[in-house]
Amino acid sequence: MAVFKPNQPVTLDTPQVFVDVSAANPLPAGTNRFQLVVVDDAGNVSEPVLFEVVVQAAGGAPVAPVAPGAPVAPLAPQAIRWSDWASFGKPGEATFGRPVVQRNQDGRLEAFVFGPDGLFSIAQAPPNAAPLAWFEHGLPAANVGIRALAVGRNADGRQESFVIGDDGALWQHWQVTPNGGWSGWKSLGKPADDIPFTDRLAAGIDQDGRQAVFVTASDGNLWLIEQTAQNGAWSAWQSLGRPTPGIRDSDRLACASNADGRQELGVIGQDGALWHLWQLTPNGAWSGWASLGKPGDAFDGSEPPKARDLSQPIAQQNADGHLDVLAPGNGAFCNRWQESWGGGADKVVWRHQGWNAESGPRADAGIVWMETGIDFDGRLTVLAIAAEATEGALWSTRTIATPPFWDTWENLGSPPPKLRGNDLMTVGVNADNRLEVFAIGQDGALWHLWQSR
Repeated sequence: MAVFKPNQPVTLDTPQVFVDVSAANPLPAGTNRFQLVVVDDAGNVSEPVLFEVVVQAAGGAPVAPVAPGAPVAPLAPQAIRWSDWASFGKPGEATFGRPVVQRNQDGRLEAFVFGPDGLFSIAQAPPNAAPLAWFEHGLPAANVGIRALAVGRNADGRQESFVIGDDGALWQHWQVTPNGGWSGWKSLGKPADDIPFTDRLAAGIDQDGRQAVFVTASDGNLWLIEQTAQNGAWSAWQSLGRPTPGIRDSDRLACASNADGRQELGVIGQDGALWHLWQLTPNGAWSGWASLGKPGDAFDGSEPPKARDLSQPIAQQNADGHLDVLAPGNGAFCNRWQESWGGGADKVVWRHQGWNAESGPRADAGIVWMETGIDFDGRLTVLAIAAEATEGALWSTRTIATPPFWDTWENLGSPPPKLRGNDLMTVGVNADNRLEVFAIGQDGALWHLWQSR
């Protein structure tokens, strides 16, 4: 009989799976999720299919409300409804860059934008409710503007913003108390006077709650600075080097955490492939660079190469803990995911066929930017801006349990003034796990829409 343990794969020699549920061997009360992956004799691996069994407590011992030996059907996706677009307006007449969203300790979302006049934010009042007024955070210094922005969160729930100043240094600015007011600005510097930072940065977090910030610099390397203790001071700058072909500066950094809390970061190399490095242990040292290839590579030969060029990657941890890396590619999108992810860094296996290629919304709606999130029912959702023949619009799809494993694309439209630019969009997760999209309109205002179920 197979023994199921959280986040650990179970390999079986027979095409039958039995789950023994009894007083002696109960499933925990609540929702138990199983992922089924089928591997044939040639080594081809299917898309993962998720099954959920809800276990109810009865007479002090959990029992599964399914007949013994009865098949457990895949969880049917819940119907998703989206609101209409609504505007937050804008604080003044400045032109803003791509928004960033983070969650307060009490669950309230807060959206951040920056422009020539500095950093601004607008937050929900109580969780999931209407926003407060715009708050002005100002500039890092009187003669220092902002070139790029990331927002992290401390172990105690205090938000912290990180910006690249036009002096080439990293600056920080944090909430003094959870859900409270903000500090002044402080510089975390740069590796050396002659090594300024570029506009590419990402905020991550260690398994123990310490924040980390990754930035690319003029020397072509990726640099790391991290807290030395939870909610505490910061380390010196550490170089993580670069992949062999170098880092393509036009693409963003993709940062996510593995199921065991190890951070992982990906970049597009100058060879067009996705390169990544990862922590060898939770909170520990980093690996060297390794390539996840590109869609045009042959890999194991079980699938033909795909004529796709990767750009602007994003990494996402799924509900079951495995990582998925996604990127637009020639109007559609590609993804590659971990087939095995339990047991430590040396046990991780990425999809052996290489990159999977999915279709775009339609022929005249090519994807140019993507964001991802996990729905309230645990499904990976892709939200994409498509450069249509007329005006750009926001489109959505999400994973389903049956082939082709992605739902049909849904057109979420655009705000009345249309979207401004192809990358001025981000996604947040509300306290009740509903996704919310934030985007800059052609009127310069911040617009949003959200899942209403």
